[in-house]
Amino acid sequence: MNWQEHNFFDGMLIIDLPEQMITMPEEMKKKRYPSPNPPQIIKINQETMTTLTLSRCAVVLDEPDILEIITAMMWAITHVHPRSIISKANKLENKDGVIGWFSYQTDSLINDKNFHISYAFMMGKYLVMGAVVSPLVMRKGTEAIFKDIMDTVRIIKKSDLQIAQERVRR
Repeated sequence: MNWQEHNFFDGMLIIDLPEQMITMPEEMKKKRYPSPNPPQIIKINQETMTTLTLSRCAVVLDEPDILEIITAMMWAITHVHPRSIISKANKLENKDGVIGWFSYQTDSLINDKNFHISYAFMMGKYLVMGAVVSPLVMRKGTEAIFKDIMDTVRIIKKSDLQIAQERVRR
């Protein structure tokens, strides 16, 4: 499998993704994410119908505990999809930090069942949250690729001034 480096959020986040993961076409995005606030970044492998999403939000936490955050997300999912949790709150560590994640399954209008991995990590003062979603029958492969992707997460520590200067240069 060939991988490509992707820059997100003004270059603050670099992640390598399989080259089959492309930006979701706008028409598909509108159908799959009809909310007025869809994820900020949506990638899809159209062959396997596997998606990866990313959203960034500013948080005001002195010392955020990513496992507590992911546990709260898991708790919210269990109220919407009871008995759907496959893997409880876990964490992965790479050289740039800790990534919390859990997995669950849901029924789908597109496939029989979907496999979801919800994840979160800190990027400076931002919380990055996302999901990897695939047909349930692809669970083991999806979980392995998720872990490979998360191992490539690189957080670029830039001051707000550097980010503003880069925006002006564009």
